[in-house]
Amino acid sequence: MADVGQETVDFAALVGRAAAESYISLKELVEKSKSSELLSDSEKKIMILKYIVKTQQRMLRLNVLAKWCQQVPLIQYCQQLASTLSSHDTCFTQAADSMFFMHEGLQQARAPIYDVPSAIEVLLTGTYQRLPKCVEDVGMQSTLNGDQQGPALKKLDTLVRSKLLEVSLPKEITEIKVSDGVVLLRVDGEFKVLVTLGYRGHLSMWRILHLELLVGGEWAGEGGRIKTTCSWG
Repeated sequence: MADVGQETVDFAALVGRAAAESYISLKELVEKSKSSELLSDSEKKIMILKYIVKTQQRMLRLNVLAKWCQQVPLIQYCQQLASTLSSHDTCFTQAADSMFFMHEGLQQARAPIYDVPSAIEVLLTGTYQRLPKCVEDVGMQSTLNGDQQGPALKKLDTLVRSKLLEVSLPKEITEIKVSDGVVLLRVDGEFKVLVTLGYRGHLSMWRILHLELLVGGEWAGEGGRIKTTCSWG
């Protein structure tokens, strides 16, 4: 049996049809040769040769088809294997995609790795002895000796005075004094502030060292004054 789309054709029917067509062609060839007296022997031989070649090709096709039909079970088995492998490939692809998206979800849902041994040590001993030695170096700030402090303060005074010339100070300021790199700004009855350069390591920004608010008036008493101070390190 041979499959033709969704239908099947009996191989014996194909053989019978091929034999019938060959017989009909041979019969027509004989009748044509008898009725055509004008045909030469060469033309008749050519007609016979064409018939033989056509019939031979038809029989060769039938022979190939017969051998192929003998291997139909093997071919069907190979087709089933190919279908199974294709199904497995689809499953593997879907599994890989699912694992990828699951991995992305687990990255967001995972809990942090808690340092339980360190927490136990701190709770039981009140200290933590596992910090590296380099932490001590990070916390230390280099200091200037006596010989270095003088030139450094003079340089800082120069920078402060130069910065004061660049800014526009309010006319209400009654006192401006620069000493040891620190600027004293005072407004009588309002405030007194000490500032310097170097806010968060930037020499172009001001840093408030000390602020003193001076508020005076009759409500504070005769000649009284309220004094509030605050400092920023």
